[in-house]
Amino acid sequence: MKCTYFLKKITYCIIFFALYNVSLAQGQTNSIQININNGKFKINKKEIGNNWDLSFFYPLINMADRKKATIKNVAHTYDKLGVVIYEPIILQNESGEVAECQFFLDKVEAGVTNPTNLFEGKIFIQKIDITKNTSIEEFRFICKDYTETMLDEYDKYKFSKEGIYFFLLYNKENKLVKLSVGKQK
Repeated sequence: MKCTYFLKKITYCIIFFALYNVSLAQGQTNSIQININNGKFKINKKEIGNNWDLSFFYPLINMADRKKATIKNVAHTYDKLGVVIYEPIILQNESGEVAECQFFLDKVEAGVTNPTNLFEGKIFIQKIDITKNTSIEEFRFICKDYTETMLDEYDKYKFSKEGIYFFLLYNKENKLVKLSVGKQK
């Protein structure tokens, strides 16, 4: 009798703990905050610095919903978060490093690696709130101390400073579709 009571208590504790962890993970969906300021990249106030290890990102945004490997990289897609992280393949093995993080702010065509939802967190560049409505002219003003690189592709722009770069991709309606952040090589 006492053993059954004890087992029930343990089972309730395990269930409560599991539900609590699920609620925390769901709460993270809207709580992700990205900061890029003077060449520094932070996720939820944790500076990435030189530590672009995939294992460093997991506690910040959890495990990916799905993965897709190609010859050059592995795309870790976070459908609920609207985020894709690219991990390079080195000598036919996953490197464990992050090459680039992509944050999807507006609708894109369905793709193998594109997330099913949009990024609902906050993005700040030079302490300015960035949304899908932030124009390239605003970026140029905000990032006047960054180096802008001209790209061949229409409506795609690159800015870099002190080892960090970010790409901007706009659609035909001049909405910011995607912001990609990576470590400058």
